[in-house]
Amino acid sequence: ATRYEKLASSFKAMVCVACIDRCLRANFSYKT
Repeated sequence: ATRYEKLASSFKAMVCVACIDRCLRANFSYKT
C-alpha cells in the first residue's frame, strides 16, 4: 500500500472512532 492509502485508512479509522465516541457521549448525556 502507498503512503497515501495508509494515511487515508488511518484517517478513516480516526473519524470512525471520533463518531463512535461522540455517539456514546450523547447517549450517556441523554440517559443521565
